[in-house]
Amino acid sequence: MTGKELLKYASFGLTGLITVLLIAATILEKMYGSGFAYEEIYTSPFTIVLWCLLTAVSATYIIRRHLWKHVASFCLHLSFVLILAGAMVTHLWGEQGRMHLRADSGEPSCCFITADEDTCDMPFTVVLKSFELKNYAGTSAPMDYISTIEICDRGERSEATVSMNNIHRHRSYRFYQSGFDRDGQGATLAVSHDPWGIRITYSGYLLLILSMAGFFFQKGSRFRSLLNSPALKKTFLILILAGGSFNAVSANGNVPKTISREAADAFGDMYFYYNDRICPLQTFARDFTVKIYGKPSYKGLTCEQVLAGWFFFPESWRCEPMIKIKGADAKVILGVDGKYASLDDFLDRGIYKLESALQNMSGDNIKNIHAANEKFSLITMVCATDMLDLDRRIALLEPAEQIRAFAKMRMEQASEGAVGYPSEAVFQAEKLYNSSNLNKPLAMFCLTVGILAFLAFCLSDKRLTWLRICLTCICVAVFGYLTFHIGLRWFISGHVPLSNGNETMQFMAWCSLILCISIRNRFRFALPVGILLCGAAMLVSMMGEANPRITLLMPVLQSPLLSIHVMVIMVSYVLFAFMMLNGVAAFIISARGGSIERVEYLQTVSNIMLYPAVFLLTAGIFIGAVWANISWGRYWGWDPKEVWALITMLVYSLGLHAGSLKWFRKPMNFHLFCILAFISVLITYFGVNFLLGGLHSYA
Repeated sequence: MTGKELLKYASFGLTGLITVLLIAATILEKMYGSGFAYEEIYTSPFTIVLWCLLTAVSATYIIRRHLWKHVASFCLHLSFVLILAGAMVTHLWGEQGRMHLRADSGEPSCCFITADEDTCDMPFTVVLKSFELKNYAGTSAPMDYISTIEICDRGERSEATVSMNNIHRHRSYRFYQSGFDRDGQGATLAVSHDPWGIRITYSGYLLLILSMAGFFFQKGSRFRSLLNSPALKKTFLILILAGGSFNAVSANGNVPKTISREAADAFGDMYFYYNDRICPLQTFARDFTVKIYGKPSYKGLTCEQVLAGWFFFPESWRCEPMIKIKGADAKVILGVDGKYASLDDFLDRGIYKLESALQNMSGDNIKNIHAANEKFSLITMVCATDMLDLDRRIALLEPAEQIRAFAKMRMEQASEGAVGYPSEAVFQAEKLYNSSNLNKPLAMFCLTVGILAFLAFCLSDKRLTWLRICLTCICVAVFGYLTFHIGLRWFISGHVPLSNGNETMQFMAWCSLILCISIRNRFRFALPVGILLCGAAMLVSMMGEANPRITLLMPVLQSPLLSIHVMVIMVSYVLFAFMMLNGVAAFIISARGGSIERVEYLQTVSNIMLYPAVFLLTAGIFIGAVWANISWGRYWGWDPKEVWALITMLVYSLGLHAGSLKWFRKPMNFHLFCILAFISVLITYFGVNFLLGGLHSYA
């Protein structure tokens, strides 16, 4: 074995070892806590030595391979050396901590306390002049936390403001808004002193972005050779159109008592304070019905009629089996056999059946009990309180009189003051958004069409041009709907809709359609794969609609860097999903004895997608790091989502090194890699959210 080969195996071996170590760390963190994982693994001497060895060995291997002849590739690898060097400088010499200040005392402070309770002195003093908690207009939702401080340095005084996403720098010290006292007279500031580590790391980030952009224009690169592959010039599209299934709400069975549809429309048109904002009562009605029943309508009744029924005629609804119950444990306690229970099923001679279970059960069993208890509490709150601030005697009026009564109350609400009230355009846009949600039928339709078209391509060699045209029309139509739907949500909320799992999966569905429409002429799998991914993403987004909310953004989430961070990473996930489905298609074609040219073609397409996918993921990770540094005072915190994003990047980056790793040159090996590597994407997005938790757990 030559010295170069030894360096190669050592470099990739250390990468694999670090990847396994990071995976183990996230599991151990779940078992023993963040402190254990941070101290014993992430910042342990063993892990630091591994990173240093990887950097040294990889740098030596790069030099031995004369990679400097390819400037963009060389700078790309050099950027990671700078990033790791900056992280080492921060770890060894950087100082981070917190300082607590009180405006009423006016006491100056010249030190801060680290996480280890050590005291670090500063060459100047800081005084808190005032603290302000700024809310969104007309609500109690916080919009910003603002500390006004005065710095005294060498006899000179200067005043500065520290707020969320607005740090203050003074002599290599950075101050971040971290917390506040309940009486509004005190604030806690995070302090960071890292004059060299941040600069080195940011230099690495800048070099990384520039080198990734330059890579696509580098002559003789593998990416450029893949684009000129003869396989791409022989493409043909083989597709089949399949029918979708739409779910319709049937109005069968006895319908409990409620107000007319026309009166219910006027009922939902009133203003309502919900989720720290003022919105149409229709929004709460829809969320209420979806949460209780699992669907936005019941037996042909609109969500407004359902809410009005429970509020005005609770006795007619008590025995109605419409409360969706999950888990056999909850069903046994309530004594129900099917999916639904009535409100009366929760009580036995006035005794609440879930009371004992809530006190004694633990683990996974308690989740279903808590969910059932939450639904019971919500219904009883609507039935037994005046949360809607309405006179229940309205139910005794004729429908026309009810409509006039609701309209009059809406006018009175609006006349009370415009502070915090949405404009009429926003109000009507939200009503349109609530009533135009076709996500479920469209998801099922796209899944059906995508799966059948995808299988048809794998099983047939015929050209069906007219089907390609039909599928293109489907893509354009669904894309138009998603654009309209996402745009409405953006207009209503006032921010880019990328703040939760529901919104990010909607964006992923939108991205998959853009991609498949853009490459449909060069990639014969594009249309069926794009439609399939769109349907899957929309189906997953419906998981977030179990508790659908349009909320005001937390102060820390208002940075535009966050939106860019999420968008870039979601686009990379779409590309990884395309590659995974390419791999599935290749195995189906191979199992049926299909031509090796088709398998190689799919490998070429996946290889082309791999470069922008990895680069976008990498850029997204480091854009997120910059945002975290601005908002939190540190650019890397070893949160499970951060760690798994890094793991995903390391896993997929192996596929970029087919020049060194011959295993990836064989088509079936590469397709197997694309299928297995996608597991890391699933864990990053779903596994962390539902199993590991952390600051990024939002789905």
